[in-house]
Amino acid sequence: CTTAIVQPSSRHPARHILHTTAMLETLPFANFVPGWARALRLQPESKVCLAMLPTPLHEWRPPCLEPVGFASCLIKRDDMSGGPDLGGNKVRKLELLLADAKARGCDTILTIGGIQSNHCRATAVAARLVGLDSSLILRVSDQHASDISDIGFGGNLLFGRLAGATVKTVTKRNYSRHGSDALLRVEEARLIAAGKRPYVVPVGGSTALAAWGYLAAVQELLDQLAGRPPIEHIVVACGSGGTATAIALGVRLAGLRTRVHAIAVCDTPEYFYAHAEQCAAELGVDLVEGGAVGLLTVHQGKGTGYGMSTAAELRTLTQTAAATGVTLDSTYTGKALHAFAELACAAPELFRETNVLFWHTGGAVGDAGGTLSGALAPMMPAGQVAPLLLADGIPGPE
Repeated sequence: CTTAIVQPSSRHPARHILHTTAMLETLPFANFVPGWARALRLQPESKVCLAMLPTPLHEWRPPCLEPVGFASCLIKRDDMSGGPDLGGNKVRKLELLLADAKARGCDTILTIGGIQSNHCRATAVAARLVGLDSSLILRVSDQHASDISDIGFGGNLLFGRLAGATVKTVTKRNYSRHGSDALLRVEEARLIAAGKRPYVVPVGGSTALAAWGYLAAVQELLDQLAGRPPIEHIVVACGSGGTATAIALGVRLAGLRTRVHAIAVCDTPEYFYAHAEQCAAELGVDLVEGGAVGLLTVHQGKGTGYGMSTAAELRTLTQTAAATGVTLDSTYTGKALHAFAELACAAPELFRETNVLFWHTGGAVGDAGGTLSGALAPMMPAGQVAPLLLADGIPGPE
């Protein structure tokens, strides 16, 4: 895998230079710490190389943003950080979390998420790659409570189950009643009683330790932007808060005049502001200038609910793919682009002639189970699929 080694110097305090490192190699994380982040707390000891870094950066013109009049629009392709099993934003966090788990002598990674959790899929695959077991608590709809075999193999489930993950299901009702932390503690106790040594990873892998993955990613982005006009706006989907918070902290610490727009696909902006303040405090960052609200802007973008798509959101997703070749997902990135386009088009004077970057966090694998077929079919071009006509027969070889 290709990764970036930081070689500090007086002229380039946090310059990333590409080297080829072996997949699964464990490296000191000090090699990856940006110069502007060296004073922070909870610096990881090491990382295990799982991601294909740096991820691509290129120009992008989604139709929904055209009316705003941006000077330029770029996309950072963290959906290409690995294959369909590891790709997305989670692998940057898992490089640090799994290195910590191995250093602590743990043998099982325990985490929790929705039935089509990108985080749980990537965790199961990454854990198996480094020789650890995985145990997943997956939230299912209340009607599936009596038939746990009904979860199937669609989308993210395919990769997690093929990687040998042990799956425990919990209904939405019980998930809401008890909370993810309590459910993790229950399963952690069971694993310990069974003689296992679990390493607990919260929803989305969003911890202060994992935030270092995206602090380093900000420096990666800065290196890629060398020679380009400054970016005024960064847009990113926000599901557990870790990625958006770390990007915003990196932007602040690197001294950029860039506003991070976190599009919440669940929960409330207040929830994510609280998460950002907690993460900053653990890392030793004093958010004196307006607290978390001064650090980033969280916009409500969940629409009718987490994992529930409107026709307008799906239309944004399909039109973007047809026009640009970039596939978004219906739960995170598609909602994020749709919500940001709505707010930017409603107030174009705030964004016109500025430079915007959309940070693609992956997730399209979750839509591969076919659940959107009925909703997407009417949005496809008429005559897109038709039988091959063979009225005149098949010509023979010349």
